[in-house]
Amino acid sequence: MSTPPLPAPVEAAVGHAAEHSFPRYALPEHLRAIAGVRATPAADDGLVPTDLPVGTGILVATRRPRRPWPHRPQPVTDHPHPAAGHRPPLTPQPPARCPGSGPGSGPGCGAAVRVFLGPDGRTSVAQGDEMTTLRARPPSVAGVERRRPRMRIAVCQNKGGSGKSAMVVNLAAALAEAGELVDVADVDPQGNASRRLAARPAADQMTISEAIKRDALGAARDAYVPCGWGGVYSERIRVLPARFELENRISEAGTVGAVKRLKRALAGCDDRRVTLLDCPPSLGHLTQLAMVAADVVLIVAEPEFDGIEGAVRVLNFVRDHADDLNNPRLRVAGVVPSRVRSGLGVHDFQIAGLDECFPGLVWSPHIRERAVVKAAADSVAPLRSLRTAPAREVAEDFDKLAVQVRKLMEVAA
Repeated sequence: MSTPPLPAPVEAAVGHAAEHSFPRYALPEHLRAIAGVRATPAADDGLVPTDLPVGTGILVATRRPRRPWPHRPQPVTDHPHPAAGHRPPLTPQPPARCPGSGPGSGPGCGAAVRVFLGPDGRTSVAQGDEMTTLRARPPSVAGVERRRPRMRIAVCQNKGGSGKSAMVVNLAAALAEAGELVDVADVDPQGNASRRLAARPAADQMTISEAIKRDALGAARDAYVPCGWGGVYSERIRVLPARFELENRISEAGTVGAVKRLKRALAGCDDRRVTLLDCPPSLGHLTQLAMVAADVVLIVAEPEFDGIEGAVRVLNFVRDHADDLNNPRLRVAGVVPSRVRSGLGVHDFQIAGLDECFPGLVWSPHIRERAVVKAAADSVAPLRSLRTAPAREVAEDFDKLAVQVRKLMEVAA
């Protein structure tokens, strides 16, 4: 991605290598003043446009030395009554000096300052042999979020066994077959989507759990792995895998700002057209992490009483708590009936009432309960690789759902 040049009075040089990178850094206001950064179209949002990695040392120096403002002592009066409108006697202060280790030194006088912007949200300023660590505001997600041409879809249901992982995996395959670049973020500790996409993580491999725990912008960058199916699927599908240790993140729910950690981890990393987040069958902390990061929610509903009730809970949760999740624009984009058995009376009855429960939200076609879906999942392969008529029929149903997703993306763009 092309990066605008630094403002005229600032020079930057990379200090040391780091693990992650993203397009821009938040430079706190006090450091902007130190560095002499002027308000320009490239930096009017408080971000210094660079391609430097997190934790990189940035050598900031002014081109023209500046001198301290000359000292002007305030007038002194000997009037004994301040209430009469006169100032009390003041002790003149010594002349101001530039900060630093010696006379005339420091950033105010044009001396070089090494500024370290760390992934933990702390800013360190080094002058000569001295290093001061300041608690600064962490780099903002907003600058990165505004520039990502993509849509994140959280696939949710408050009931297990409804076919969420099957929806995510086969919808990703359909989008990839249509030429889209897709990211799959597995937010379910069961890791079913990771396994079915042949991306089950090794014991020493970074996963979504470590990315969330790191709590830094772009922390997920090193955790992505390609889909293991081969062909266009490996080229167009990336997976942010999960393992059971993701359960440990639930204990962090009470930490201030913890619900935003996945959004921060994904910032600047999932720059592909669409990201599908496979959520656990709950409305707890892990699902809320996905909802904070998502643009829309897609509900998968098995046409039985428990499945419909779970879908209604998700719909109500989004409508009632989007503001609480600091994502007021979050909405439910659709409800997809899944695991539908034609000719089964209970399913026919529930399907007939879906439009009343979810007016204007029911997508078609409905995903039918077919053995080929289970066979593809068990064999860790895409549906089309089975080369049977039922597999082709179900794959075509997911192709039609992929068209709906692409329409959502066009509207959002």
